[in-house]
Amino acid sequence: MQNLEPFTIETLLPDLTRAWSADENIVVFTLTRYSREVIDTWLDEVAGLIKHWPGSGSRRLMYHFAAPFKAHAAVSFASRENRFRTEIYNNLLAFRIALIFPKAFTVNTARVLEMRLRTSASTNLQMNIEFFIDKDAGLEWLLNQPS
Repeated sequence: MQNLEPFTIETLLPDLTRAWSADENIVVFTLTRYSREVIDTWLDEVAGLIKHWPGSGSRRLMYHFAAPFKAHAAVSFASRENRFRTEIYNNLLAFRIALIFPKAFTVNTARVLEMRLRTSASTNLQMNIEFFIDKDAGLEWLLNQPS
């Protein structure tokens, strides 16, 4: 795998970080808790990033869900994501998203989230989304996607 180090890591909240790869082609958001504040801040940061992405190439994002979801987190995410997808996703030309879930995360829950993201965008939007339980595998997949 291509060396992405060093990442520039920013702590946005105690349970939310954003890391840029050295070449600024990949952004990794890591969530370690799913409070309303964390979800809102995360989605606001993603929205700002998408609107002001450097350059015109593909957007390569990784969402690393480092802790298991609980029911209230899924409801918070779903309600906020509905508004987010209308305002943001339809403005993109192309993007790639690697979803990293903890091993304890059920495949069915992961697939539901993946399908929600896939159906969030307009039909003319080029989008690739995959889910992984291994962060390195997700980074490798992002690196091997065409621009």
